Amino acid sequence: MTTGMSTVYSCGQTDNVCLNEPISPQAWDRWEVLNLVQDLRKVLGLKDRDIMVLRAHLSVLPAGPLYPGQLNLSFMKVSEILKRACAMDERRFNRGEVRLEELGLIHRKLSANGRRFPERNAADKIIGGYGIDLNPLMAQLQELSQLRTKIETEKRALRQKRNLVSARFQCVIRKLYGIGVELPVHITQLKDRLRNTLRRKSLSFEELEVLETEVCALEESPCPSANETSTFLAVEPNSAVSTEQDTTEIGHLGSQSEPTKSGVDACQTVRHVESELKEKYKEEALAIDGSKVSAFWRQTNTLQCFYPDPPRRANELATILFEFSSYLGLGQQVVVKALSAFGWANLILVLDYLAERVDKLKYPNGYLTTMICCYQKGESVAAGRIRVGALAH
Repeated sequence: MTTGMSTVYSCGQTDNVCLNEPISPQAWDRWEVLNLVQDLRKVLGLKDRDIMVLRAHLSVLPAGPLYPGQLNLSFMKVSEILKRACAMDERRFNRGEVRLEELGLIHRKLSANGRRFPERNAADKIIGGYGIDLNPLMAQLQELSQLRTKIETEKRALRQKRNLVSARFQCVIRKLYGIGVELPVHITQLKDRLRNTLRRKSLSFEELEVLETEVCALEESPCPSANETSTFLAVEPNSAVSTEQDTTEIGHLGSQSEPTKSGVDACQTVRHVESELKEKYKEEALAIDGSKVSAFWRQTNTLQCFYPDPPRRANELATILFEFSSYLGLGQQVVVKALSAFGWANLILVLDYLAERVDKLKYPNGYLTTMICCYQKGESVAAGRIRVGALAH
C-alpha cells in the first residue's frame, strides 16, 4: 500500500471508514459493482444467498468510490455483519462466503482463530488485516463489464433476428391469403413450429438461422395460383358461407343482395355486400402517390439501406412499413395510430428517424406514442423533419 493513504478503520457496530488515494484511474461505485454481479448471476453461477453475502461485505467498505488494488477488506465481526444480510443464519452466511471464494470473487483471509480484525502500523494506520478481501472481484470488473455488454448485444441481435424471421414469414402468409389460396400442409406445419420455437426462452441464434433458411426458401418459391389449389376463404365467427359454393359463386356474393342463413349463426342474417364495401374502403384508403413516396424515400438513410427500391404500389408500401416497424420493436396498433396521424409519406420519415435511434430506445412504442401526441399538439417531431401542415395527408 502507498504511504500517502490516510485510513481509519473501526471494527464492531460501525462501518469501516477509509479515505483512499486513487491507485487506478478506474473508479467503481459499490452498487454499480453489485448490479454488475447481479446481471451476470446466471453466468457466474450465483444464488440469492451469495448475492446477499456479497452485498453485506460491500456495504461495510469505506465510503466513496472503490479502486482495484487498494485495501478493499471487510473485517466486520460476523455477528454484526449478519444484520446487513437480513439476519441470515451464520452457517448459511459462511457457506455463501465459501461459494464466493470458489468462484474467485473474494479471498477469505482469516486469522488462526477465525477472528477478523485490522492490522496497524506505528502511525496507527491500517496496512492490512484479516477478513474478506474483495480485490479478486475488483480485478475482474472490467472483464465482467465487457462480458455483460457482449451478452446484452447478443440478446439484442437475437431479438432483432427473431422479429425479422417472424415478419418475413408473416409476409409470406399475407401473400397467400391475398391470392386466395389455402395454406399448404408444409407451411401450416412451419407456422406451428415457428410459433412454438420463437416462444422459447432458450432460443438460440443457430435455430433462428435454420428457420430463416426455410422462410427464405418459401419467399423464393413461386406462389401457387388459385386455379391450382383449393380456394381459401377466411370466415369470421359470425359469418356464414356455404362450403358447397365454388369460387365463382363466392366471387359474386358481394354483388348479391340476398342474405345467406346458416345454423351456425343461429339463423342470423349476413349480407356479404357489407364485406365488399369494407374491402373497397380499404383499397381507397391505401391509394398513394408514387412520385411523392419516391421523393420521401430518397430522404431516408436506414430505410433506404434495407429497401433500396421505393415501393410503387400501396400494398408494397404497407408491407414494407409494417415489416420494418416490427424490426424496430413497434406494435401494429401504434403503427396504425401513427399512420392515421402522420400519413404515409411522413410515416416513412418517422420510421427512418426511429431506426437511427433504435439503440437508444428502451420503449419504442412509448416513444412513438409521445411523438404522435406532440405532433397532434402542433409541435415538430423527428428532429424537425416532420412539421404540422408541411404535408397534407
